[in-house]
Amino acid sequence: KGGVGKSTCAINTAVGLATNHSNRVALIDCSLQMGVCAVQLNLQPEATLVDAWNERDRLDEQLLRQLMTEHESGLHVMCAPPSAIEAAEIDDAFLSRVLLMARRTYDYVIIDTFPMFDRTVMTILDLCDQSYIVVENVVPTLQMVKGFFTLLEEFSIPLEQQRIVLNRYSSKSGSPKTSDVSQYLGREADYIIPSDPGFITAANTGEP
Repeated sequence: KGGVGKSTCAINTAVGLATNHSNRVALIDCSLQMGVCAVQLNLQPEATLVDAWNERDRLDEQLLRQLMTEHESGLHVMCAPPSAIEAAEIDDAFLSRVLLMARRTYDYVIIDTFPMFDRTVMTILDLCDQSYIVVENVVPTLQMVKGFFTLLEEFSIPLEQQRIVLNRYSSKSGSPKTSDVSQYLGREADYIIPSDPGFITAANTGEP
């Protein structure tokens, strides 16, 4: 779901990994319609997924690296197109090719996705070792994600490949507790990240 800190989780995870594995971690912003990874990392990319698409006939692992934008942490970022119109031609078959190249080129590949269950997200899920489902302890969000679990089951995404991140956890009065969340979803949260206003500052300044 959009607005739960999905991109923030992806970005901070990628930067954290890159701190210990410089130049061996890639972050690919597959949120083609509204990618925010470049903005939240304060990057001005010279190339995006559109450039990779335009070079698709000669795209290989070496060119893929050249099209990445490097962050000061040592993270390599394949940024989303600047507009949804430019991304219109990029299809799931091409993204599959890009992700397979990235897997051969980097030790870790983190993918930020568009908050919609479409063919592109299905392609990404099929290629992932782990899928992290980001939720908040807000009832409408939990209701939506519970339906998402049903879709994952219908498309045979193994349960052992799924991880739940309870993000921006609030213990304020009226907010569901972790036990309530687990009971409602029918499974435990694998990670709990407390609510912290510092994340807003980080997003606004481009400093993870």
